[in-house]
Amino acid sequence: MDEKVIDGLVDEVLKRLRKKVLIVLTNAGGYKDEIYTRLSQCDRFSFSVMITDDAHIYHGEEKWGRIGEVIKPSADLLPAILAKYDGVLVPFMDFATMGEIANGLFCRDGAKTINYALMRAMTVVALDYNCNPQSELNQILGMASDAPHLAQIENNRKILIASGIQFCSANEMEQRLLIPSVDEQEQGNNDALSYRYITLNDVMNNHGGYDIHSDTRLTDLAIEYLKSNKK
Repeated sequence: MDEKVIDGLVDEVLKRLRKKVLIVLTNAGGYKDEIYTRLSQCDRFSFSVMITDDAHIYHGEEKWGRIGEVIKPSADLLPAILAKYDGVLVPFMDFATMGEIANGLFCRDGAKTINYALMRAMTVVALDYNCNPQSELNQILGMASDAPHLAQIENNRKILIASGIQFCSANEMEQRLLIPSVDEQEQGNNDALSYRYITLNDVMNNHGGYDIHSDTRLTDLAIEYLKSNKK
């Protein structure tokens, strides 16, 4: 068999073995070059890219097309589009999209896509550099830590965490995306459930039946959720 054909087959097999992740680009651009470079080095995933309606000011199709196929947002086709992926990554979560999701709105393409992904119990990972008022990026941009409306923004963030969105740093991103979604966990071997960590979804579904001070194996997200509920 021709060497090029063999190489092509190997590439195709490796591509099928990679996690399929949809990158959703929203209307924010802090650290855009650094995050783009980081994503271009992630070889454990097969990426597609959705540039939402108000995100083109920061993110160009030609550039992001080098990371993965650029697909057009389509509200009618979103459920079918999402069915092809193992997870969703939001590298530039903006305040407006976060507010829409927290209030259950389906206005912007980003909010629609993320809300539908959550409804499908998909893994949704977001970097919080742009949407966390306390992040170093927003401090550099001059966000006032004592601004009156920050409490509402912080509350929106807590609502998103409770809904299943995993906020993390770039260093944690790959590992979070590799964690099986709820559907994938349910399809696994039930005998292994007693040995795995208790996830955020487990805690939410059990209505506070877990305690951070017990010997239960809790994920970081589950612990953060339990702490936020005690405040």
